[in-house]
Amino acid sequence: PFTAMPKHRINGKTVKQIENCVYPPVTRWLRAFMDAEFVICDSFHGAVFSIIFNKPFWVIGNKERGLARFESLLSLYGLQERLINSDCMPIDFKAPIDWSHVNAIKKEWQEKSMNFFNFNRNTTHIIFNSIFIIKLFCYKIITRILISNIIYNHFFN
Repeated sequence: PFTAMPKHRINGKTVKQIENCVYPPVTRWLRAFMDAEFVICDSFHGAVFSIIFNKPFWVIGNKERGLARFESLLSLYGLQERLINSDCMPIDFKAPIDWSHVNAIKKEWQEKSMNFFNFNRNTTHIIFNSIFIIKLFCYKIITRILISNIIYNHFFN
């Protein structure tokens, strides 16, 4: 089994073996999800990476840390039954996940996200171009006003 927690936590006391207090690097942590056959976690990111890598999983809910984001994520994919809390019925740990359904939803949201990004990237580009044109126009007006003032002062003062 893999755990992301260090063997010991640093709590103000001197620790002789600091390597036992270090969290694993992110690459090792992600690799653990990729290689897992089954995941039981109590973190939002654990649930997210289980979904990304299509790993059977269960999430242990903790009301003190907040359940809303777990509930939101799991309901998005129709996986609400994967949340274990104190109100749970008996759990069938072998219950399958319909990954084709989950992946279809994930693909749909990826497409929506890319469309949103592309639309706003282009919009931002247009806005920045418009601002540049407005600034250029203002500079031309200011330049003309200054030149007009110089000419006026030269000939009429």
